[in-house]
Amino acid sequence: MAALDKHGLAENTLLIVTSDNGPLIGSVKIGEREGTAQISNGHRSAGKLRGYKGRPFEGGHRVPFIARWPGRIAKGSVNNDIFCHVDMLATAAALIGARLPKGVGQDSENLLPAFFGKPTRRGPMVNQAGNGVKTLRDGPWKIILGQGANRVRPDKGKGMLFHLKNDPHENTNLWDRHPERVKALRSLLAKIQGDV
Repeated sequence: MAALDKHGLAENTLLIVTSDNGPLIGSVKIGEREGTAQISNGHRSAGKLRGYKGRPFEGGHRVPFIARWPGRIAKGSVNNDIFCHVDMLATAAALIGARLPKGVGQDSENLLPAFFGKPTRRGPMVNQAGNGVKTLRDGPWKIILGQGANRVRPDKGKGMLFHLKNDPHENTNLWDRHPERVKALRSLLAKIQGDV
């Protein structure tokens, strides 16, 4: 901000401050519940979210995204919609009126309306944690599949299912309670991956 102010650019610049991932496992001590990261100086950089960088839980993926654009983005506004960093490509293209070439940024979505307080609904989002565990987020639902170092070990085809709107800290695995949702999300993931 100081550099923008110094050069008279602050009022005509879209400034974005964000992070690529949650805290590194080497920079944290494990909290009371496995996967709850806490920085050794007492600061909880992932808040009360479960997990850290390289793991499938929200603490490793959900990060602040702060945008400032005077006269365009309402001061103090908050948007809780899903936004993935890959969406910056399509969003920036829309911002300058450019079209992405065919085959470029297939998983990037234009979420520019969210900057202006309009509701958005990002399509399904697939993540693969550093330990090979795959997650699929579709609306408030998140499914975790695979085996990894953070004890996400499917037993007889089981994984983890969370409703993040109701349970952002991923405390309650709903896998057995919502078999129809599990089946639908597994099918959606297979379709996205081209397995069907």
